[in-house]
Amino acid sequence: MTAPDASGPALSDPTRDPAEKIAAEPTSAHYDTRLPELPWSRRIQIPFIAAAVYGVIRILGPTLRFEVLGWQNAERVHAAGKRWYAPLNPGYNSKLLDGGSCVPRRNGDTIRLLWNGNAGSNPDGWGFISWNEIAENTHIKPMQKWGSSSLNTLASLIGVAPASAPTPTRVILPSPTAIPPTIAPTIAPTLVSTAVPATPTPGSATANTFDDKHAAFAYSSGWQTVSTTNAYGSSYKETSQDGATVSFPFTGQSFSLIYKGGITFSKFDVYVDETLVGTLDQKMGAATYQVRWDFPGQLPSGNHILKLVFKVTSSTINRGSLDAVIVR
Repeated sequence: MTAPDASGPALSDPTRDPAEKIAAEPTSAHYDTRLPELPWSRRIQIPFIAAAVYGVIRILGPTLRFEVLGWQNAERVHAAGKRWYAPLNPGYNSKLLDGGSCVPRRNGDTIRLLWNGNAGSNPDGWGFISWNEIAENTHIKPMQKWGSSSLNTLASLIGVAPASAPTPTRVILPSPTAIPPTIAPTIAPTLVSTAVPATPTPGSATANTFDDKHAAFAYSSGWQTVSTTNAYGSSYKETSQDGATVSFPFTGQSFSLIYKGGITFSKFDVYVDETLVGTLDQKMGAATYQVRWDFPGQLPSGNHILKLVFKVTSSTINRGSLDAVIVR
């Protein structure tokens, strides 16, 4: 008796056990395991292309240093002295790729929703996903369907720093120079001055730097300490509360402010002896530590009170910082 051919009509025998029938069927009946019909010259390129892509990812990944840890870990990243980059994308749609899910772009509302949500993690920058990942529809590269709408939305969120913003420089050991008198405010302090250990003699070349932790600083509510080795003295103060203040009594004729700036940082009104003497705009294109702003005038020799009043610009430009004060 001859055994039936496994690929012949016996597979359709109605008296045969169904499980046995399925087991006997070739795998290709349920899964397409065939390679694409490509010439040999194209097939040989596949492993080399895959190796090249993997190599690029391995090289660029550590260089870009994107800390994609979830916004809830942002404080831990900042506490470790690292920069936190919040993720952002215009939407997602892999239905045509693999039958996956879809998050509509909603004419830019998806970008705005993610921006406003992740702005609460106080990011030092943003990692946009992606420029040209067309297969998953996360791209913002201008193309036929969406045009430049996503880029325009992103540009409106980033904004442009005012032209009047002070030019920041990295802090260097100060060496004061004589500045012609341009302001002579009336001394009428309303706060009680406390003793500052180091008080330079008027007209001398001595300059003293007071860290944000110095006992002479009087902070209102809404401030917090951020520890990082990038800051002067390994920490700085930060606030996101509109109207938050900090006061500092000093003896001297001029001063400089050291702070951290960045894309989500806003402004301070600067007062000396209750007189508004300037506005400090801390908004910058990227997170930068130990930025220095110099008071442009020269005060009468004697005791003065410096006061900073924080101003929130918008829901996304809502951070202010103070790292140190240099008194001359």
